[in-house]
Amino acid sequence: MNEELLTVKEFARRAGMSPQAVYKAIKAGRLQPAKRDGKRVFLLSTEINRIRPWQTINNEKETLDNLNPPKQTKNNQPKTTGGAGEGQPPASDEGIEEPVQEEKTEAAALHKLIDMLQQQLETKDKQIIALTEALTEAQLSIRAAQALHAGTIKTQLIEDSGEIQEEEEKEVPPAAEKKGFFRRLFGK
Repeated sequence: MNEELLTVKEFARRAGMSPQAVYKAIKAGRLQPAKRDGKRVFLLSTEINRIRPWQTINNEKETLDNLNPPKQTKNNQPKTTGGAGEGQPPASDEGIEEPVQEEKTEAAALHKLIDMLQQQLETKDKQIIALTEALTEAQLSIRAAQALHAGTIKTQLIEDSGEIQEEEEKEVPPAAEKKGFFRRLFGK
């Protein structure tokens, strides 16, 4: 891959990520900007391989596909195309060593990717455990608050019912006998 300066938007498109993720990677120090022009940030295209190891894997697969190793014949001898030595093995092992080296590089990149993903899984597992513990504590706090509130309400109801009973128990003074008009007038 040739080194070229890319804008954040172009870098994100090529790396298969969002521009916001690129800015976060720059802020976290996982990416180093090659140039800053005022508010614009430029990155080297080679940084894509650092931030996304699987991008390298895809590029290596394309390289492997383009190599087209010689086809095998029935007796497992590589078949060459044309010339007097048709059916003979190649003169040098260059064609064989290159794909093997690329496979080793691809395997190393895959191992790095697996390690990175396992670390992310471990981090997520720890976060899930912490959130579960926090949720359990919150539920216990809520139950305690509900019990306290229920106790307070019960106490208030008991106090209120006690006051009502006290008021009912108070004796109401007997009503004075009603005297009719003539009794009031003549006094008997």
